[in-house]
Amino acid sequence: MRLGFCIRSNTPDNLTAIAKKEGVTAGCVGLSLRGDGNFDCDAWVKIISHLQKKQRKRVYFVFNCKAHDHHIYRKLSQKIEVLTFSQYYDFPVVLNLMKAFDMIISDRYHALIFAILANTPIIPINPTYKTVKTEGLMALFDYPVEVAPRVNIKNCDKLISSIDYIEHHAGQLRELLAKASRELIAKGRADIKKISRIDATLRSANRRTRQMACDRQMPYAHNL
Repeated sequence: MRLGFCIRSNTPDNLTAIAKKEGVTAGCVGLSLRGDGNFDCDAWVKIISHLQKKQRKRVYFVFNCKAHDHHIYRKLSQKIEVLTFSQYYDFPVVLNLMKAFDMIISDRYHALIFAILANTPIIPINPTYKTVKTEGLMALFDYPVEVAPRVNIKNCDKLISSIDYIEHHAGQLRELLAKASRELIAKGRADIKKISRIDATLRSANRRTRQMACDRQMPYAHNL
């Protein structure tokens, strides 16, 4: 499996031009959804229809995986208009495009991280792949939109309610995510330093242990 984000390389100098080329401006919403599990197309058609008709949004399907995502994009696009990027982009470009979205709806862990770094309001979805990564990520800061269960036609109204909440609190959520992003980056750097210190201590202790073992063996070597 390869991330579509990493297929092509682009420099930060042309980020604005790329956003203009792709048509990503205010009023756009990004979907980043797993294609390797049960996908309720009718539920997502209802959600996209709400975004388009009630909130006048343009909806983009953001590919993550070339192996699995295209078939659900095809299913959606046969029933409702869904836009997508003209090519695969690397991290700096995707992050810049995500900044322009009004919100990101995703059941992909890395897409949620990108959205947080972009300070773009998110609706996180638990993909129910026997993992707590999404809940663990969202538990790192106080975010008022709950992690949604895997979407189906019976529960999609709850996700639509989260969409409406974000639409009315977008500014506050961007400020919250900007603060959370700074704190998470600082914590990550602190954790790396801590791990580096522990690693250095363990390496030093290992060297001392090896030296002590060699010292104990030396008298026997002299007696040979």
